[in-house]
Amino acid sequence: MKEFMHTIMGDISLAKFLGILFVAYLTAFTLLMFGTTKRDINSPKSPFHFSWSFLWCDQNKRIVGTILLILLAVRFSQKWIPEKYEEFAGAFIGLISDSLSKLVISFREKVTNQVQTRIDKI
Repeated sequence: MKEFMHTIMGDISLAKFLGILFVAYLTAFTLLMFGTTKRDINSPKSPFHFSWSFLWCDQNKRIVGTILLILLAVRFSQKWIPEKYEEFAGAFIGLISDSLSKLVISFREKVTNQVQTRIDKI
């Protein structure tokens, strides 16, 4: 079990891992809430007043993707964020969560295109 936990969390304690996750999720959620002010209330598909159910229906893929990417980023951030900056890691990861999503999508498209090009050459 100890080896499994080390694989999941890396070289940090459970408390620190969960603390970084909490700050990252809180930051990403705050950014999501700031984004709700940009909606067009005059659009026929958007409710006039804020709605949690509309937010979930409209953003569910983004929310789930962000949750998973933050979890991965926190796990592997230990390799590229120096220990003295660990307390800021959660906020940093939360702030770049949308950029992480775009990076993953871009990477997937590049790999898919390269594979398709090689298949076409065969």
